Amino acid sequence: MAKGRGGADTGTKTSSGTTSIVSENRRASESQRILVTDVISEGPIAGLCEGGKSVFVNNDPVHAINLTNFVAPQGQTCTVTSGQNTVTVNENNTTFGESLSSEYGKRYLTLWGAYGSILLTSNSAPQPAEYFNTDTENGESQYEMVQNGWFMDFTRTSGAALQTSFNRKTTGNWAEVKSLQIQDTTVRATITTARGIKVRGVIGNITNGGNTLRFYSKDSRLLHHLFKTSDYNGSTTHKLILTLYLEIASISGSTITLVNNAPISFSGRFGITAPQRVVAGTNSGQVSTKTHKYPGTQFQFNPGTVEQEPLSTLDGNEGTSSVTLTSISTTALEKDAAAIITGTGTQQSLIDEVKILIAYPQGLYTIDEGNGKKFSAAAVYKVEVAVQRSGNTLEQFEVVPGNANYNGVSVFTNEGWNESATTYQLQISLEDFQPFSSFKIRITRLTNHDFNVENGSTAIGSLLPTGEDEHKIVGQAVVQAVTGLIREKLNFAHTAYANMQFWSKTFNQMPQRTYECFGLKVKVPSNYVTREENNGINSAYTRNVSTGAIENTPQFWDGNFRDELIYTDNPAWVFYDILTNDRYGLGDYLQSEDIDKYSLYKIARHCDELVPDGKGGQEPRFRANLYLTKATDAYKVMKDFATIFRGMLYWADSKFFAVIDERKQPIFNFSRSNVIEGQFSYQTTGDKTRVNQVVVSWNNPDGDYKLEPLIVEDRENQILTNRIRTEKAVAFGCTSYGQALRYGRWKLWTSINQTEVVSFATSIDASFLTPGDIINVHDDVDYEIPFSGRMSAYNAGAPSITLDRSVNAHFSAGFTYDIAVIIPKRTILLNQDSATIQTSGGTANKSRGDEITEAKVAGVVKTLVHSTTGTVNGPVSNSTSVTLDSSNSLITIGDTITGAGIDRNITVGDISGTTLTLSAPQTIADDVTLTFENPNTTQQNILSATDNSNNPLNLQYEESTIVEERTLTTGSTSTSDGKDTIPLSSAFSVAPVSGAVWAIKQIPTGSTTPSAASCKEYKILSITETNKSEYGIVAVEYYESKFSAVDDEEFLIEVDDPLNPPEKVEEVPMPKNLRILREPKHQQPGEELTLMWDAPDPVGTTGVSTSYEHLAEFEITHSFGKEVAPSPEIEDADARSRHYEFVPNGRHTLGVRTISGRGRKSARAIIEIQVDDMFDGEFERVWGGIVRGGFSSQNVSVSNSGSDKGTLRFNNDDFVAAPFRDPQLAKRNTTADANSFSLDLTPLANANYPTQSGPNNEFDWGYAFMDFSKLDASNPNADAIKLVQYKRDTTLDITYWYDVTKFLTNADSIFTSVGNVSVTQGSVKVTASSSIFSNLKVPETIKIGTGFAAKVAYVESGTELYLDRPWTAASATGQALSKQELDIDYKNDFIITPVSYHAAGTDDDGSSGRYGLGGGNGGNSFLTVLPELDKVGRAIVVDSDVQFLEYNASEAQQNASDINLTLQALGFEEAEFQVTGTGFNSVSTAASSFEFADLTVVNNKVSIKIHETDDQATIAYNSAAPLSFTITAREKQFPNNTNRQVTATYNIGKIREGSQGNSTALVYLYKNATTAITSSDIDSNFPTVTVTLTGTGAGTITAISSGSISGAGQIASTGWHKTPQALGTGEKAYVVAATANGTGSTDTIAFGEWSDPVQFTGSDGLNAATVELFQLTNSASAPNDPSGDLTYTFATGVVSGSNFNNWTQTASSPTSSNKYLWKITAAAISSEDTDTIANSEWSTAILAAQFGAEGAAGLRTIQGYLFYESTGTSAPAKPSGNLYQFSNGLVSGTGINDAGTTNVWRNTPRPQDPTAGTTQWTIRYYGTEASAGSSSISVAYSTNSGVSYTNFTGVVTFNGGTFSSGGSAVFNSTSIDGANITTGRISSASGNYGTDSDGNFATSGTHFDLTNGRIRSPDFFIDSSGAKFKGTIQASNLIGTNNISGSGNTLVVGSSAGGESVTIDGANQRITINDGSDDRVKLGKLTG
Repeated sequence: MAKGRGGADTGTKTSSGTTSIVSENRRASESQRILVTDVISEGPIAGLCEGGKSVFVNNDPVHAINLTNFVAPQGQTCTVTSGQNTVTVNENNTTFGESLSSEYGKRYLTLWGAYGSILLTSNSAPQPAEYFNTDTENGESQYEMVQNGWFMDFTRTSGAALQTSFNRKTTGNWAEVKSLQIQDTTVRATITTARGIKVRGVIGNITNGGNTLRFYSKDSRLLHHLFKTSDYNGSTTHKLILTLYLEIASISGSTITLVNNAPISFSGRFGITAPQRVVAGTNSGQVSTKTHKYPGTQFQFNPGTVEQEPLSTLDGNEGTSSVTLTSISTTALEKDAAAIITGTGTQQSLIDEVKILIAYPQGLYTIDEGNGKKFSAAAVYKVEVAVQRSGNTLEQFEVVPGNANYNGVSVFTNEGWNESATTYQLQISLEDFQPFSSFKIRITRLTNHDFNVENGSTAIGSLLPTGEDEHKIVGQAVVQAVTGLIREKLNFAHTAYANMQFWSKTFNQMPQRTYECFGLKVKVPSNYVTREENNGINSAYTRNVSTGAIENTPQFWDGNFRDELIYTDNPAWVFYDILTNDRYGLGDYLQSEDIDKYSLYKIARHCDELVPDGKGGQEPRFRANLYLTKATDAYKVMKDFATIFRGMLYWADSKFFAVIDERKQPIFNFSRSNVIEGQFSYQTTGDKTRVNQVVVSWNNPDGDYKLEPLIVEDRENQILTNRIRTEKAVAFGCTSYGQALRYGRWKLWTSINQTEVVSFATSIDASFLTPGDIINVHDDVDYEIPFSGRMSAYNAGAPSITLDRSVNAHFSAGFTYDIAVIIPKRTILLNQDSATIQTSGGTANKSRGDEITEAKVAGVVKTLVHSTTGTVNGPVSNSTSVTLDSSNSLITIGDTITGAGIDRNITVGDISGTTLTLSAPQTIADDVTLTFENPNTTQQNILSATDNSNNPLNLQYEESTIVEERTLTTGSTSTSDGKDTIPLSSAFSVAPVSGAVWAIKQIPTGSTTPSAASCKEYKILSITETNKSEYGIVAVEYYESKFSAVDDEEFLIEVDDPLNPPEKVEEVPMPKNLRILREPKHQQPGEELTLMWDAPDPVGTTGVSTSYEHLAEFEITHSFGKEVAPSPEIEDADARSRHYEFVPNGRHTLGVRTISGRGRKSARAIIEIQVDDMFDGEFERVWGGIVRGGFSSQNVSVSNSGSDKGTLRFNNDDFVAAPFRDPQLAKRNTTADANSFSLDLTPLANANYPTQSGPNNEFDWGYAFMDFSKLDASNPNADAIKLVQYKRDTTLDITYWYDVTKFLTNADSIFTSVGNVSVTQGSVKVTASSSIFSNLKVPETIKIGTGFAAKVAYVESGTELYLDRPWTAASATGQALSKQELDIDYKNDFIITPVSYHAAGTDDDGSSGRYGLGGGNGGNSFLTVLPELDKVGRAIVVDSDVQFLEYNASEAQQNASDINLTLQALGFEEAEFQVTGTGFNSVSTAASSFEFADLTVVNNKVSIKIHETDDQATIAYNSAAPLSFTITAREKQFPNNTNRQVTATYNIGKIREGSQGNSTALVYLYKNATTAITSSDIDSNFPTVTVTLTGTGAGTITAISSGSISGAGQIASTGWHKTPQALGTGEKAYVVAATANGTGSTDTIAFGEWSDPVQFTGSDGLNAATVELFQLTNSASAPNDPSGDLTYTFATGVVSGSNFNNWTQTASSPTSSNKYLWKITAAAISSEDTDTIANSEWSTAILAAQFGAEGAAGLRTIQGYLFYESTGTSAPAKPSGNLYQFSNGLVSGTGINDAGTTNVWRNTPRPQDPTAGTTQWTIRYYGTEASAGSSSISVAYSTNSGVSYTNFTGVVTFNGGTFSSGGSAVFNSTSIDGANITTGRISSASGNYGTDSDGNFATSGTHFDLTNGRIRSPDFFIDSSGAKFKGTIQASNLIGTNNISGSGNTLVVGSSAGGESVTIDGANQRITINDGSDDRVKLGKLTG
């Protein structure tokens, strides 16, 4: 299936300005993308060690463990059982730490080779994917061939039968093959050809019981390179490997649980895919790049195989060829309207990818129309692809996987906040659809594009509407360009390389890239199983060399290597590869036969042996992990390689040999008897060169593979020598601490102990020796004990040996003596401590040095040395055929033959019974015994031999001599002729030859170490032929104990400090448990958030640390914008939270990741939040953030009389209200619930009412609260209005609002139970065992138990909650949690008014107790009264059976008919209508209007006839003035309430046939002449021509007034033609021009309108232009032409001259005073720079534009106040008169009299007389005219009675202490409605203030002098001199009674009577502290 992705181009994200930016499909790019190609090494290599986990940037894994593919490390396997869904991971000394996070996408278990090796043959050649398009043209078929990929048919010969479920096709048409997205049980295929080339593809067409199949591949190159004719001959075998994918449900530890049961059983190495994006469903598109450790960082990797696929470049493509696609059905991308892109052109079938550029010309963002704020937006697109293959049928469209999911469909998103033109790019891969002949891409926008749609913007992330009606999207999009890309596939064979892509935003400099790889694949023995293939530690030699199957027992090595190259780090086979490879090694100089592979096999076994690893386990002795980066001298490289396995290299017998420093048995003796001149030469290392400390450098994997020093030292030697001598060494290719330690031990042991080197010369007898052989050397010079010589005789019967001298005198008691004698023998020795050998005679226990002749080889006992004989039966004469006496099964093909008659190197070529075929003719006598030997078979037997437990044997093969030791019975020595004969403990296996060299070892009793007089073992370092038959040998001391000391001794690697362990290269864990605590503050804009997280888990197992051991800091990113805070931010390791304020609304993403001490980073833990600030908007709020007031069509009042006393009520039960934030939310209350328009305030009078205020707390007070959501609820008990109070609970340290009425009924009811929870001391987290938190919200108050309260800060889930403060008590479970009962919507709910009750007050009936409004609000509510809100929910629908009136061009009415209006009122209880308007003026009806009483309304609907055609005249056109009617609907029950009236205007338009638009054409005539033509040539005799202005011939002359137009286009006989004519001899062409200008279809041109003739040829060229002039007039008649000639300049286009006659080149807009714009035109034509235009050349003036009629006047709205002076105390009723005159601005009518004095309403207030005893009242009126221009309107009053007010004039005296408004108490407060109070002094009634001089205290009373700022009281004053205090100054934060007193320059704090005090003495510069009895401290000046 096609894949889609974004390719971000460079650009800069802008929120304003005009910069155009290009972005990827999701968001605009803010940085550059960079692609680096890293050439890693020669290939092929085994690849990345653990898939994506093995790629590092700056030594940190580039991907988090859960976001990349996993490849099990070598040795790690899994076990799958058919029919079960549980998979076990076998770690085998590795670690498995994978997990599954479903939010990232599905992951699949990958089983490579799930069905084993399936062998195939083929009888058919690969077929190209060719498709022919056929078209018929001119009767012939035209073919177009498309080629892409190939297929090939195969037959299964062995292996698992193929299942039809393996098919990846649905039909038999091979062209439909496509690699589908991975799903559960998906199978993919790889074929390895007979020549070892791997080809990936899919299989299908499985038939014949699973025995035949078709293999598909898309790589057309394979057709020519991969298969030869011999590959499909029906017999050549190829191998098919199938990979099975199984969907994973969960991962826990080493157990993987599958979604479904496994279809097969399997055991082997495995992998796990990276999270897969899915095409559809709830999780489609969910591979979140937000969590990436390094956003924008991606990599691709190729292991360097020959057939590897090319890696893509920066834009995702391999090549640069492109095709522009222009066939697009529509470029506009509108909601649900698909744009289809069709592939075109001959190259369309080759297109691999399509790039689609989507442009947003106005940008892409959201705007809130309510407040103008802008923020991000998203556009969502579904992309589908359909292709055409066979025939002309287009396949079904398939959805392309995108980057997100939308309603279960995979989609692409464009996201951003870009206020300027922005472009995004989609990249659609077509590779999975190939081959095809054509394709179509359908792109459909799924989200809104239209700005006018309410709630039309889509949020980023959720892809849901933002939920706000005022949110509009700016985001119209178009397809700007479409490009197809054709890739060029270059794969760089034999090169392992990687492409690393990253953003410059992520890395500000080039990061270091590291790839942890398994190295080169090399040749390994055919029976070898690498430790990576086995269990990660042990290698094995159990591969069957014939079948390749891995057996349970060691297998015979046939000397061959495996067919395929294999990765191994065994140094021997890496070494062999370097020697033989002809690309990077010595393969051009060495052939495989030049190398002793058997010695390397032995070395390889030695390297694979397990030794202690220092960690309590074992590891291979030697491993080679090295990286050769430059060419170096070959021999140096080889020597360095040999140091890995402690080896030596030498060339001998035309072969290259390697030997190792290992335990071996001596095979030769040297004494002065067989050394030339009897001379041994010794060299020893000097004391200064014998190092006792070796510093080994090795590559530590835990240290990023950097070289680290390891010190190995002999401290005993250091103490003994009293010095430290150091040598540095490099452990070449070493990545193991243990291996480095052993190398250091080896170097150190060698330096200290192997200090002596011997050199000597010997004869040819020693020529068979080689470097590495062990020899015995005895030199009696030093000790003069002749313990060596040559043997004189040997007696095997009674075993004894006769020496060539007497040594008996040197035998001493306390010693035993062994003699070592050279034995001429080819044999095999056991080179290990012991073994139990299976022989043909049974088992035998053997010890080191014992001879081994038989052993098990491949499970069968065999003679190891392959040697046998046969007797010739009959002579052979120059023939290759030899017959033996009998057959011999031991003789094998390839055996070498020796014996009489064999004169050259002859081998056995064939065997048939007793007849042998020789490799060359020979002549052999009868009965000759021939010997048959095969050195290779012998070597193979030795190397394949095992003990009886099938453990490999370590054997030493010696072909010439060995040294056998026997113990001498020295007490039975006899001497004769100076020669000793000494009995032996046993006979030698073979009789020594006379003269054999012997040597004696003297061994102290109880010891195993020979004395210094004994022979000594040496190891040969080199042997060279110095002269003919003379060899020089150099050897070094040899000690067998060395190997135990180096390899076998246990050691422990230094244990990491558990408190401060070193940081290793491993996954850095993410922070845990991200949550966002919301702590909204209503006092400031934006949201307040706290991001919290928990520390990441530790990676170690010490248990010392509970969090990540190497945590250094945290990196935090967010999308709030830099105005809030920078991103990213760094917090230290101790931080667990980060607070943000002023966070804007929108969807935001926050991320936190761990940074280690070495700068490595974890994946980013992500949390997203939709911020919608509940306190958004600049509104006044009361405590706790509830909005102070709202809009309402009615105000509220409180009743203080009758049965309604104590009721707060809206002034009308039917009203409309809305929150301040959005008046459009206005809704009408429901009268079904009294609590939607009234509130019982009597709970205020309850004796237990909790809140009081005012003097002596005598007022009970609270708030009327509007629950806006319940205002229109149908439930009669919805209780929209509630009596609430704000509580500051000092005990619980919490604040909250609660319902007072419910509180008084039951104090516990203000909190409702939620359930039981668990809490942890010091934690803000609360948990529950069941889902109980879902209905909690921020910032509700909750209580836990009775002693703890907090605010909800974050609800993680139904079972997890976070608070704004931690639980302080001990951790507990089963705690009862409750929440505040009052549910508050801080956006829409509001406080209506404060309310109060004064028990001491008096109501209107004279009874005690008074309820009031306002509190500190001056006796008013918090409401803003908007009477016009009453219109909400009411509307008029007007319809007519005539929508417009038709008129012809003469303004006569056409198709006249009756006109009826249908009126319907919506939202009215009982409506009545009035119809007025100017429309009645144009129709002949009986009425000029329909009044309310005229119409009978049924169900709020009525139909009226406006015009009747039969009885009434036609309706005049009247300049198209419409019939306009104004319809008013009102409530019949409330006829005077204008707020319940709605007005609508309905127009019936008029349409007249239109006039032809203005057309202009420039017309030319041409004439030839030999002389110049003047203007007189066209005179009054020239015919008038007619020019067509419309149709296909527009702009041409079609008729003339006289004469005719000739066929040549001549006008009559004038010589002037419509087109230029061919020139005759001496002629020149002339041209004239004129303009045709008119509104009709034609125009005429008179003779005077033609320009003067201008020469057309033979000049410098012709200039021509159409000239236009304009004139504005107020007359409908055309103005006169210009009064004379005018000049036109071609260069500037300017007309000049003085004869314009009010014409101008500028066209001005018509106005009311100049309504008509006229236009004339003329043609300017000349060869000069200017042309003169005569006034006769101008066309007839036409009307170009006309001023339109003025629009209707708007409606006026007024409001004002009436005033009333009452002689009584009750509020007066509103007046019944309500007529407002616009002319004078006064209201008149009944009850209004501006001339009156008292008890009457006036338009102006009377001055108030304080002595009159009257009260003042006012009332507000308002209204809107029903039609524009009205002289008067009826107004409405805001209340039914007046509101009390005071009007001051003159001196006002206040008496009393309690004031009221409308009878409601206002807390003894006084309000003065004025700008200020101006006065001089304010003094208490009685007092003595002294004089006016500064510094005086008042004797009594208090005095404020406002003129000079002086304040006096008895204890305090302040004036220009300063401030003074008397008495005691006390404050709440001072403990106890404290006095501050002083005189002069002294200040005393504390007791003023000499008690406990501190005195500050300014005069003496001293501070004195007194404890009540003595001065305890004095500071400062102590004298005086």
